[in-house]
Amino acid sequence: MDAAGVRSRRQVVFCCGVFLFFFTSMSKVLVPGVVFDDLAALGFSAGALAALASGYMCTYSFSQLAVGIFSDRWGGARLLLFGGGFFAAGSLLFPLCSSYPLLFAARVMAGMGSGTVFLGVAKLIGDLYPERFALVFGLAMFLGYLGPITGVLPMTWLIVLVKWRWALLTPALLSLAALVLIAVASHGIIKPVTPGNSFAALRGVLASRNNWLLFGASSVVFGSYYVLLTVMGQKCLMDSCRMSRTGASVLITAMALLVALCNLGTGVLLKCFRGRRKLLVIVVSLLGVAGSLLGMVMFHRGPVLWLTAAAFVLVSVPAGFFSLFGLIVKELNPPERMGISVSMLNFFAFVVISASGPVAGLLLNRYAPLARIVEGVRVYPPAAYRDIFGFFVVLGAIGLCCCVGVPETRPKRS
Repeated sequence: MDAAGVRSRRQVVFCCGVFLFFFTSMSKVLVPGVVFDDLAALGFSAGALAALASGYMCTYSFSQLAVGIFSDRWGGARLLLFGGGFFAAGSLLFPLCSSYPLLFAARVMAGMGSGTVFLGVAKLIGDLYPERFALVFGLAMFLGYLGPITGVLPMTWLIVLVKWRWALLTPALLSLAALVLIAVASHGIIKPVTPGNSFAALRGVLASRNNWLLFGASSVVFGSYYVLLTVMGQKCLMDSCRMSRTGASVLITAMALLVALCNLGTGVLLKCFRGRRKLLVIVVSLLGVAGSLLGMVMFHRGPVLWLTAAAFVLVSVPAGFFSLFGLIVKELNPPERMGISVSMLNFFAFVVISASGPVAGLLLNRYAPLARIVEGVRVYPPAAYRDIFGFFVVLGAIGLCCCVGVPETRPKRS
């Protein structure tokens, strides 16, 4: 097969990989998420259902480290086949089971596969589009970020229509179809495993001070965003701004859509900033700090809906620039370490995400004695949310300090 034919088939693999990435991103919010009540009806406690989400996220984080070490040697297509196999198997197994150990095992498999699929997509973008990495990576992230949005509203409707098992089988079967297409298109074009010491590459990435500064700048951004998205954002709007469940859900969905659009516009913004990566990173980090300060002051003085929405948006916007952070980490490291450097960027983001959620929960619990019970629902006082935004201020200040130390990686013009 000639070079043009090989590249064409690799592009097909890439497109199917992005399609699969969409479903792995959707999977994060499906369980327990939209099927919480359905799973609870099987007799599982809230703690057991929360453990399903925790198992998925922990395994996802672990995959960034465990598989990321070998990503540059294995190549993107091999990663997609490996990760897609785990993800499809876990996604198909989950709706077919009622036993908790099997349900937990299915989520662990899906989490491992989901993280590996992300690495495969990132690796293929670096190989196929090195000169347009930010643009293509931003497009892929945009499509991936649409997954959680689709996983909330349309999947909720589908569950009402065909019940939860058939609803979860639908994305599982579509994921399996994408995996089959990847297997067919990649036949005969998968490169041999590149020889080398994978752990030496990991040591090289972790030995760089600049990498650590970027990991710090990026990870705290996602910690704050995911607290709003998955822990207290909707609850805050309902408690302090008297929004209905539907209204709060729509606002959180719009916030997630804005984050997705930011990934799509990264390339355009870089042109506006004349390619200055560091300046753009500092600006988006400042937006996050400004939103955190606005939320803290506003909840101290008294919540106002439009100011709350503005604070939510400002805190969330920096999370829409993962493609920018990915571009910088790619440029900070040699080409042979592209996969492991991006995987570490994502790994540390999920470490902070995993730690930030419990911190927010503890801050809410401090005010449990002051909470009011309204129609059987615990309503927390504004001071609880003030403290959470204060926590965001601390995270944002740490990230901003790291941003200042990150070097400029804009290519020199001849």
